[in-house]
Amino acid sequence: MLRRILLKLSLSCLLVLLFSEAVLRIQEPYWNLMKLHFNVYAQFVTHPEWDHWLRPSSNFEYRFSGDNHEGQQEIFRYRVDRYGCRYPTDVSLDKPLGTMRVIVMGDSFTQGYYYQDTVAAALERKLQAKLGSRVEVLNCASSSYSPLLHYARFTRQLVHLSPDAVIVNVDLNDVYDDYWRYRSRVGTDGEGGLLVRGPLSRWRAFVEWSKEHFYVARVLAGARSLLMPSHGAQDDPKVIFSYHSTLPIASEKWREEVDYCLSNLSRLIRFCQQRSIPILVTTYPYQAQLVAKEPDVLWHREFEKKVRALSESEGTLFYSAFDDMAKAFQTGRDIFLPSDTHYSPEGQRVWAEALSNNFVKQWRGME
Repeated sequence: MLRRILLKLSLSCLLVLLFSEAVLRIQEPYWNLMKLHFNVYAQFVTHPEWDHWLRPSSNFEYRFSGDNHEGQQEIFRYRVDRYGCRYPTDVSLDKPLGTMRVIVMGDSFTQGYYYQDTVAAALERKLQAKLGSRVEVLNCASSSYSPLLHYARFTRQLVHLSPDAVIVNVDLNDVYDDYWRYRSRVGTDGEGGLLVRGPLSRWRAFVEWSKEHFYVARVLAGARSLLMPSHGAQDDPKVIFSYHSTLPIASEKWREEVDYCLSNLSRLIRFCQQRSIPILVTTYPYQAQLVAKEPDVLWHREFEKKVRALSESEGTLFYSAFDDMAKAFQTGRDIFLPSDTHYSPEGQRVWAEALSNNFVKQWRGME
């Protein structure tokens, strides 16, 4: 009797899932529920050596949370190559003769929205015009990346693309990411190299496969992300950004956790220098550093100063986009999304132009 009940229950659940999948697929050309809300949950895949990355060899569309300044929905289209980088075509592992190749790393700011507005795309256009030769600027950023993941992925994968230069954009939440999200997952490859283990159990592998192939799985992943935050109770904006606002810079906690993040950035710099790969380290501001979000609370720039000091001590180039972004903000340009910490498409264009100009200006010194 119990066996029959369980069998009927299983078949009922299966029929519900199949019916839901059919409905989601039928509605997509008309209401676009997946494109507007749920495709983002198939965007990333876990990795056993650098935790996660953009799903390789994928194409998808999704709507970023919140509307633009005109109250319209922003639809972003992604093409990800086989190396997990946003690029219009697949590049070859063996760099073509006479080609200049630059790798740009960062988190969601660098990953960007409209491809043509990203730092990587803007820099490629500028270098192409200046050099008159073939240029490939690969956007190898991924949301929630930080120096620890940059180091793990670059040393184990991206270095084999033979870059002529590297740009690493350091974000304000990198301190939290390195120390609290990824430090506990750090391992070694047996040869002294660091890797950051992603949760690749058989169940997790099945979940990733399901999200790639089934709409229902993406909807369930979206519901789970709302009900069960993935990084625990500390994963709160006030905690993540406390290093730049409420946490005393003279405290042991501030020094220890900032220094850990900087030590990983230093590893990446030295790895590149040992292979004669020029590297440009950059930072950029959040809106809360330009205008107080709460009475008398303006985020400070002490972490940026530490990144600058590290870059100078390591003998590598550094650029802060703070002044360029502050100037655009003070002239009334809408460079931030109204309901999010990220740059708006206009802000992306301002940042991309400023960083590209700085890179081209300093390129002679990097050769």
